[in-house]
Amino acid sequence: MAAGPALKAAVPFYGPAPDPSEAPHVQAATLIILAGLDARVNGTARPWAEALRAAGKDVTVHEFPNVDHAFHNDTSAARYN
Repeated sequence: MAAGPALKAAVPFYGPAPDPSEAPHVQAATLIILAGLDARVNGTARPWAEALRAAGKDVTVHEFPNVDHAFHNDTSAARYN
């Protein structure tokens, strides 16, 4: 993940999240995009979002229900929806 004082916003898009212990160091507003059926990524992203909230950070989570990992990848017809 990109970092540094110049980073003003971050938008992780259904990717695995950092360790929650790193949340206090985040300075950027964060919008987390999740696929509702993606248990692997959500298993790290949800605790990350909670850690950001607990650290008083600006975080928004948008979860697309009933879609799986890579739902926005139009090169994979089986997943794209």
